[in-house]
Amino acid sequence: MAPRMLASLLGLVCLTGCDVLSGFNNTADEAVAVIDQGIQDIREESADWRVVLQRVADDLPKEVGELIRNDAQNLVSRSIAQTGVEFRCNTDFLAHRASMALARLKAKVLGETLPLLPPAFCQVTPDAIDLKAEPASWSKVVLSGYDFDHEDAAGKQFTLELVSADGNVTEVDDARIGRTTHYQATVNLGDIAAELHAKKINKILVRWGGQHDGYPQVVVLPWEAERQLVRGHNPGSTTWKPPHKRGDGDFFLHKKLVDLKGKRTASLDLRAESKITRDRRKVQTRVYMKAREAVPDHTTVAGWSGWRTAYEAPKGKQIVSAQPLGLSRFKGAVTGRDKGRGYYHRLPRGEVAKEFRYWVDRKGDDVPGYTRVDVTWAPLQVTLVDQKPEWTR
Repeated sequence: MAPRMLASLLGLVCLTGCDVLSGFNNTADEAVAVIDQGIQDIREESADWRVVLQRVADDLPKEVGELIRNDAQNLVSRSIAQTGVEFRCNTDFLAHRASMALARLKAKVLGETLPLLPPAFCQVTPDAIDLKAEPASWSKVVLSGYDFDHEDAAGKQFTLELVSADGNVTEVDDARIGRTTHYQATVNLGDIAAELHAKKINKILVRWGGQHDGYPQVVVLPWEAERQLVRGHNPGSTTWKPPHKRGDGDFFLHKKLVDLKGKRTASLDLRAESKITRDRRKVQTRVYMKAREAVPDHTTVAGWSGWRTAYEAPKGKQIVSAQPLGLSRFKGAVTGRDKGRGYYHRLPRGEVAKEFRYWVDRKGDDVPGYTRVDVTWAPLQVTLVDQKPEWTR
């Protein structure tokens, strides 16, 4: 019951003054005056807010209730001078908070309904979460402020909510909130990166008393794959000596190309192929050559080379497309010794290969060691996209 209401009721009984009640009112008025002076002093000189809180606790009349005196001293004890948080919360913030606490203490002295004193936040680190960065760099959010242990009308401390771009809300499990002290809390986000990405979360909001207004918001920047175009990558060339399949080691060819059966010619099949690997990290190429002597003993070489890497995407990238891709082919016939110079066949623009250059016959044995094909690859144009991080899968 408020002191003034109590005085009125007792006044109905006491026809003369009541010394006990008078003393009680005097004590309350004196306590209120001390608190009011403290509030005024903080407003005039905010930097001295800690000194003022201590003075109020010291100057309260001795007759004031023990509960009030304890509350006043607790205000001093909750001072964050030794916590290091004062370096994150500026003086004006702390002074305003001290003034509000004194106003609440005054209401308690007067027996009035105590106003709810919500938690106050002065800094959030980090203030934004970039999902393009590794989760280890933003695995926690640290909240700094005051009175984080205060409860709302429903008896709940502050909570956090994940809000998606389309307005869906998911409350953060309270087990993730480390309420270290009344002036600092740490939120563990380390293993919910995939959830933030999958649910398209764009904000993390603090909620107290059913409200978000006036409380911190942490922006979540989405992970989005960015495209990149690589032009004119030169894959170079590939030389391939196919394995011996039949006949002796000598292509014994006539100096002129003759279609008549039994003349010394060799049929030729050359291929160049490229593909994107299944993991979309590389463009690979391979070469095929087949040369078959018509007579006398059908000396033959044939086979594919192994796949070689013509282009590899940088770390964190995947290949969307590459041009040109596919198979280039040349079929023909060859005769006579090439005298070490070889023959060549140029391909039109847009083909995988620019040119086949090939060697088949020389004086003496040709297989193994001499018969071969050299492919000059066409320049590649590659479209890349950011590879999905492991944590999104």
